[in-house]
Amino acid sequence: MLDLDAFYAPYEGDGRRNSPYDPQMMVKVLVYGYATGTFSSRKLATKR
Repeated sequence: MLDLDAFYAPYEGDGRRNSPYDPQMMVKVLVYGYATGTFSSRKLATKR
C-alpha cells in the first residue's frame, strides 16, 4: 500500500464543507486509467 500521508496533511482539520476527493480514491482512478490505456481525464469520466 502507498503512503499517502503527504496528500492527506493539507486537508486535516481545515473544516471546509466542500472537502476535496479522497486522495486514495484519486490514486485508484489514475492507476485504472494507466492500466486501461486511458490517459485523458475526460475519457476517464465517461468510461464505465
